[in-house]
Amino acid sequence: MKEIDVRSKLNQLFRQLNYNADTPPDAMVCPCGMKLRPSIGQPDVTMMSPTGRSCYVEVKVVLAGKRAFSFASITDEQRGKLTAWMERGGAGYLGLGIITRPRRNDKLELLYLVEWSAWLEVEAKLRKYVASIPVVAGKGYRRKLQEQKLDIVTLLSDWQVSYVRGSGWQLPMTHPAQHQLRLVD
Repeated sequence: MKEIDVRSKLNQLFRQLNYNADTPPDAMVCPCGMKLRPSIGQPDVTMMSPTGRSCYVEVKVVLAGKRAFSFASITDEQRGKLTAWMERGGAGYLGLGIITRPRRNDKLELLYLVEWSAWLEVEAKLRKYVASIPVVAGKGYRRKLQEQKLDIVTLLSDWQVSYVRGSGWQLPMTHPAQHQLRLVD
């Protein structure tokens, strides 16, 4: 499982909410056979709704075996685009998938859809200690991180997306994005 798989899960989630995902291709091939890369810095997905508020979503993953998500995984260009959009009143999100590897099969264990401004607050809180956020601040992490539970599971709990067996990933009615995207009256 890779970032593209997490992006697909988020696209399905937004489709259930009457949104269409506009995803630029990761690469295109010109007639000469050369692979062309899209411009760096464009968020992964533009979610468009005929009745709601459109938004950008940058998708990232914490792969099996990794215990933390590096803040440097989000490029300066991506940060700039999301921040500029947010400052103009637009909605922007970080879609963060936690991928585990039970036995031999990759599995999307946790999925978060975090408002960009909330993500920046989390980063600011942690940057004085580390340059990444642990999935769980357990043994092997600074005592301050452990004592204050400065990790993904705790700090992003309000932004977690639920998995419903048979229906897939669902945005809970209590998720802040329900109101930010005007999905709930």
